[in-house]
Amino acid sequence: GYALSSVTINTNVPQAVTQEKSVTVTENGSTTIAPDEGFTAMTQVSLTVNVQSSGVSLAAFVDGTVTSVTASDLSGATKLRDYVFYNVPSLTSIGLPSSLTEIGDYALAGCTELTSITIPAATTIIGNYAFNGDSALTTLTFEDAGDLTSIGNYAFAGCTSLGSITIGDGSEVAIDTYAFQNCSSVTSIDIECNSVEDYAFSGCTATTSLSLLVKNGGTVGQYTFNGLTSVSSLNIDPQSNIGELGQYAFAQIGGNRANPSTNRFEIDLTNSSFRTILQYAFGSSSSSSSARPEYMTLRFPSGVNSIAGYAFRYIDICEFYFN
Repeated sequence: GYALSSVTINTNVPQAVTQEKSVTVTENGSTTIAPDEGFTAMTQVSLTVNVQSSGVSLAAFVDGTVTSVTASDLSGATKLRDYVFYNVPSLTSIGLPSSLTEIGDYALAGCTELTSITIPAATTIIGNYAFNGDSALTTLTFEDAGDLTSIGNYAFAGCTSLGSITIGDGSEVAIDTYAFQNCSSVTSIDIECNSVEDYAFSGCTATTSLSLLVKNGGTVGQYTFNGLTSVSSLNIDPQSNIGELGQYAFAQIGGNRANPSTNRFEIDLTNSSFRTILQYAFGSSSSSSSARPEYMTLRFPSGVNSIAGYAFRYIDICEFYFN
């Protein structure tokens, strides 16, 4: 099937410029620039069906005048090809069509003025680095994440203005490594998933609320929620079935929350199937009072048969149950 249908983007031309440049990216990935490469005013960009991924990026041709793309501009598109809007810093808004099932690798990475994005309900795959480094992105909305299967490596990493992350709607998505790393303004994380891999939310240091449901014996990888010391509201759904728990997975969680003695964390993992608790999984490598988890009740599955050294290091005033 066709991956990207015809697109026309019209922009205003500065009054002082009397001639225009038009770019067409064709089916085989080649480009045509007319009438002359020397003209700098971009007035029209046309993308034809099935744009290939090899090196096709509008950044090579867009001169800063393209600011907006609408869902009607992309009407009928089922995939945004790899790199297609990569590093177009003038782009402040883009509407994704309801037909879109896949967002390719680096498709909108480096769009540093993009402020919001809504992922259509039909989307199943968000590629590696798809929105990486979009530092002005404040709002991420999933229309319905029920069909979402994959969020790629570094997909939203470095989106430093993003305020919250919510993936619900019965989602069974696999969240890959570093997917939301260093989203340093995120205060709320609320996700349903099949798995969440290494470092996926590390560096989300402003997070105060974390809700998590992991399904089908999936993984919580190493360093996934490491260093989220400001978490004061923690809800790991007791129906979670975590099959593998990585080292440092929840290290330092809530270590710097206010009044922990009156805000005790209840962590019930008895429905999970992991057998090993690795080093610093819930502990801390630092003895600092701002990083030391305390006042927690932790319930583990009865099948746990191995606990690594330092798994609970510097944890204080906690209760442990193996049911």
